[in-house]
Amino acid sequence: MEPFSRRAFLGVAGLGVASLAAPVSAATAPAASLPSDARILTLQNLHTHEVLRVCLERGQKPGRGMCKQFSHFMRDHYNGRVGKMDPDLIVHLLRLTESLEVVGSTIKVISAYRAPSTNAMLREQGKKVAVNSLHLEGRAMDIRMDDVALKDLRDAALDLRAGGVGYYRKSNFLHFDTGRVRHW
Repeated sequence: MEPFSRRAFLGVAGLGVASLAAPVSAATAPAASLPSDARILTLQNLHTHEVLRVCLERGQKPGRGMCKQFSHFMRDHYNGRVGKMDPDLIVHLLRLTESLEVVGSTIKVISAYRAPSTNAMLREQGKKVAVNSLHLEGRAMDIRMDDVALKDLRDAALDLRAGGVGYYRKSNFLHFDTGRVRHW
């Protein structure tokens, strides 16, 4: 499926500003329900199969309710623990989809918040996870997009200079965080 243009997507999204909602039918969505500067972000958690849609006006910061729902959506999929996610991830992901001109595309979330016990378990299994991973602080996520080449996603994330970017070509995902600007 090709991504919608920004204008077409905003015309049918039907989401209230600064709200999170379950998927809605585009056919029943009134075009006038969104301000012209609304930005939409669609996320799919590959482990829980949940979909989350976020809508923010340009220049607006995520509110407390949005942050709480975002944190629940990004919970540790191994044990269900919820950590407080950095709201700047929402803003940076919106900027990322805009820079790629794929507003309306879905960002697939592989991993986000990671509880300390999960991090320890993964290390014991020989996975290459950092001892002090930003996943533990709710400041990192591992993502991919079906309709964007991973190298293009990496390049766009690097251009944002919004934090760390890890390129895992063989595993087909990109690490994206709100830490200091760096890449690997």
